[in-house]
Amino acid sequence: MDYQLMGKFYKEMLDKEQYNSALSIRDMLNDLMKFRGGRIYNSFLNNHAPFEKSLTNSTLAQYEYIRNIAPDERIKIDIWSEQNQTKILFWIQDAKTKSDLIGTILQKIGEEDNFTKEGVNSYVKIFKFPEEDEMLDTYLKKLFALLDKNKDAITT
Repeated sequence: MDYQLMGKFYKEMLDKEQYNSALSIRDMLNDLMKFRGGRIYNSFLNNHAPFEKSLTNSTLAQYEYIRNIAPDERIKIDIWSEQNQTKILFWIQDAKTKSDLIGTILQKIGEEDNFTKEGVNSYVKIFKFPEEDEMLDTYLKKLFALLDKNKDAITT
C-alpha cells in the first residue's frame, strides 16, 4: 500500500460529501457488470437468430439451440461481463457428438481465427473492457448474422 497516497485519499474522505460520492461510485462499479450483462441481453432480445432461446442471469447473456445445425445438441453462446473484459463462450453443453462441431461451425462461417479453442466444442473470444466494448456489439451482430445465414449449410 502506498501510505502517502492513502494519506491524501484519507484526507479527502474526511469530507462527508467526498466520502458519500466515493461510496456511490463504489456501488455503481459493483453493479456495472450486471448492467453490462443486461445491456447485451436487451440489445439482442429480439435479434438473436438463429438461436431459439435467450436467457440472462446477472452478468450473463445466454443464447442457445440452433436446431437447423444440430437438433439434439445444446449449442450455446454465453456472454460473460467481467471486471476488465467480456468473454464470448461458443460451446455445446453436455455434447453428445464426439466431433468438434463448434470448430467446424467456426470454419464454415470464416471465424475460426477469431476464437481460441478451450477444448472440444468450447471456444472463447475476449473483448477488453472498456476499450473494446463498442466492438463487442458490432461483432455479436456479425456473428449472429453469419450463423443465421449459414445454418442450413452446416451439417453435422
